Amino acid sequence: MSPRIAWRIYAVLLFSTFVTIEAMTFQAPALPSIVRHYGVSMNSSALIILVFFVASTTCSPIMGRLADAIGRKKMLMIGLVVFSASEFAAAVSPTFELLLAARLLQGVGVACIIPVVLAYIGFLFPDERRGMALGIFTAAMSLGATTGALLGGLLVDAFGWQIIYWLSGLLGVVGLLLIAALVPETTVLGQRRGYDLGGSLLLFLALGGLLSIPTAASKLGPTSPYTLAALVIGVVAALLLWKLEQRVADPVIDIGILRNPAFTLPAGLYLLSVMCLAGLTYSLAFFISERPGGSASQVGFINMCVYGCSMISAPIAGRLADKYDCRRIVVVSMFAILLGMLTISTIRLSTPLWMIAGIVVLIGFANGMKTPALMKLMMSAVPRAKLAAGSGLFTMMKDFGSPAGATFGLGVFGSAVTLIAQQSIQERASQIGASPELLGQLARIDQTTPSPELSAQLQKLGVDASELLLAGRLDGLASAIPWVTGSLVAVLVLMLLLSLRLQRRPVQANNTPHQPANVPEALR
Repeated sequence: MSPRIAWRIYAVLLFSTFVTIEAMTFQAPALPSIVRHYGVSMNSSALIILVFFVASTTCSPIMGRLADAIGRKKMLMIGLVVFSASEFAAAVSPTFELLLAARLLQGVGVACIIPVVLAYIGFLFPDERRGMALGIFTAAMSLGATTGALLGGLLVDAFGWQIIYWLSGLLGVVGLLLIAALVPETTVLGQRRGYDLGGSLLLFLALGGLLSIPTAASKLGPTSPYTLAALVIGVVAALLLWKLEQRVADPVIDIGILRNPAFTLPAGLYLLSVMCLAGLTYSLAFFISERPGGSASQVGFINMCVYGCSMISAPIAGRLADKYDCRRIVVVSMFAILLGMLTISTIRLSTPLWMIAGIVVLIGFANGMKTPALMKLMMSAVPRAKLAAGSGLFTMMKDFGSPAGATFGLGVFGSAVTLIAQQSIQERASQIGASPELLGQLARIDQTTPSPELSAQLQKLGVDASELLLAGRLDGLASAIPWVTGSLVAVLVLMLLLSLRLQRRPVQANNTPHQPANVPEALR
């Protein structure tokens, strides 16, 4: 296959990647509006992210292996059908529970798409051009994230949060038609030996349990029965999964790939970096939208700065990864992200939007620089016959980071806002002579809906209840970001140390490109 035809096929595949990533980043600016629409708490909003990524993370290795067996084009088309239908369902969901069900199906659809597009890279391009292809793949993801962030905020402000799901569904239909017409099927590499139902169930329980811990801990407390049950289920299921997958003939997770440090170290670093970025962006979404003068459009602008800079830097980093030391690229990028995270911990409610944008530009640019190098190290460590399975594992590890970071960040942010707001409200009430009984009621109050009785008691003291609660909430917002960034800085320091152990150059598992059969006439 000529390079010209390979790049044309790749461009069609990248559109599907663009659509799915854009749909993911639509969520951040829409999340505060969805919370208000359904009347759920800030901590509960993490479920919108959690159910999507539990499904996509659980299904990515499964769909990757199935694509090896039934054909990659067929798997892409199945994924786009499921994705589009579930986006339309989310737009018309009458209840929060049905919205969560639609988000679950969206995750299944995405799991059929991204691992397969990654696998196509190994078949379309030889190793000496794969870094550039991976850089463009990262750029396509960043472009989807950039447009999703900016358009999401503008569309939500103009038309309401439902518009993001209608638009994503329509784009998914366009992607389906393009794949059907222009992408060739690849040769099926082997026969299916069976379906690892037990492994799939254990994977679902492990991921669901572990990812539920931050949300349960922030809502119910770290020692609540639900939090402890989530911890036990997640850990036990993970241990049983590891033992089971070493014995079954066709495991859902290829333990041989995971045992290769040349694969697991870069994939693990990418997991942690995605976790840090998700924790920051979702916390900033509430900080910016809830502060005086904030809006969904401003959230979209900040996210556009993050992902837009990643889009710009990723192709450059891809070319550098083909020519220079991958480890050095990753280490320098990690240091820049750490510097940006330390700086953003200093922002306040009065910090101008342009200043926040300048800080996240550094984080976004550095994030795009490290990604192609990590992806090239990972892809080169996977045997060609297992490329889709390896890509599915990589996607699973990466996608674990997004909900883990989002639920952790929102959990810490929401807990900090609640705690500091309650302290501020009690302190302000104490200064105006509130009785101990009234102070006790204020310690348990919902921060947005004071009861008529409580409002009357505060009115006797010359205080408007709504104004008191708003002042307390703003105090909480002002102090919550350093709580989040302080935790993420510790993770980034660990990542910086681990990145020093990366290979300087990829470990070559194989480098002979596979030739897809039956290239469509339109691409010749």
